[in-house]
Formats: sequence, structure tokens, C-alpha cells
Amino acid sequence: MKVRSETGDTVAEFSSISRVSDKIVVDAKLLGSMRMDLVLTFEDILDAMKLFFSWGVISYVLLVPCFVVRRLFRKIQFKGKE
Repeated sequence: MKVRSETGDTVAEFSSISRVSDKIVVDAKLLGSMRMDLVLTFEDILDAMKLFFSWGVISYVLLVPCFVVRRLFRKIQFKGKE
């Protein structure tokens, strides 16, 4: 998974997630060159859940079907112009 800046540059690239003992380890490459393992503790996961259960994320998830349908219609319209 890639995380991009507003200009479209890749800021972070996540390769894998694994559990080691009571921690989550994320294999990541930051700014295109610095490869590192990010270690998340139980407390870090709880803090992340607060972010994921915010109204902005919940509304985005609820709107995903609309985004998919809109993307399909755009593909159909583009094929019709050819």
C-alpha cells in the first residue's frame, strides 16, 4: 500500500504487517529510500482505533459503494467515446 502526498509523491510504502509477541510490526519504506520496521504496541493500536472510528473515516467507508459506481460509469462513458 502506498501513501501519497498532495502532489502525488510517494511518502510511505507498506509491504507487510506481522505480529511479533504482543506487538504489530509493519515493514515500510519511507520517502522512497529508508526501509524500516515500524513497531506498534497495544497502546498505539488503541490510539489508531480512535482515528479510524472518526466521522471522516466512517463516512468515507459508507460512501465507498458510491465511489465504485461512479468509477464504473466513468469507464463506461470513456469506452463509449472511442
